[in-house]
Amino acid sequence: MAALSEKDASAYLDARPRYPTDWYKKIAERTQDHKFAWDVGTGNGQAAIGLVDHYENVVATDINEAQLKRAIKHSRISYHHTPKNMSEDEMVALIGGENSMDLIVAAQAVHFFDLTTFYNVAKRVLRMGSEGEPVRLDIPHKLSLKGFIGFLKSWQPAMKAKEQGVELVDEDLITKFEEAWGDENQVKDVYYKAHMIVGKIPEMRSESDKVSEDSNKDNLLQTDVGRKQERRQPSDDENRQSKKQNTSEDEAC
Repeated sequence: MAALSEKDASAYLDARPRYPTDWYKKIAERTQDHKFAWDVGTGNGQAAIGLVDHYENVVATDINEAQLKRAIKHSRISYHHTPKNMSEDEMVALIGGENSMDLIVAAQAVHFFDLTTFYNVAKRVLRMGSEGEPVRLDIPHKLSLKGFIGFLKSWQPAMKAKEQGVELVDEDLITKFEEAWGDENQVKDVYYKAHMIVGKIPEMRSESDKVSEDSNKDNLLQTDVGRKQERRQPSDDENRQSKKQNTSEDEAC
């Protein structure tokens, strides 16, 4: 992920929309417990501040220190810088340890992640469950032309291109937006298109649990067979055959 400058981080904060409050309610209804939530790629904390209304504690992490400096403060939100060189074990410990999180949220951020590392950590810290389906949603926001241009410049693809010497939001593009916008001081309604998907990691048993279960089944089967053998009574034919055998032995004597 490209790091934002102090100026770009400020523009990003101004242009970034707040997510509708009912989203968090819908998500919270899907978790059994509401003690800990992890906001990954928190940026300025827009999602973290919404989660804190439904979870006792929110851990918010980001690779970008400039954004974390501008994060929305709250007594039950702990913000942490997670540099690229942080190991998976270090991240698990920082977040809260194995099987500690009731919820993990990535609000328009997962496309920045090293997915292998992210999923490895997620599987270790998240409690278990099942899956969900994506829902299309609109995020309303109000922006001036200056705020909109600032947001475009702070957009990650634009930042990465700039690092490579390519300016995507150049003067020609800005001029076109100025002509289409009209009065530069006019604040317009902007709608961000988004998809929300809620899912849970399916519960998985370890190999030792499976071996133990198979062993218990074998023991139970052996016990049942033994009991059946102990309780088995001889049939009438077997009784008659036994009596004949005894009579023959007597005659032989």
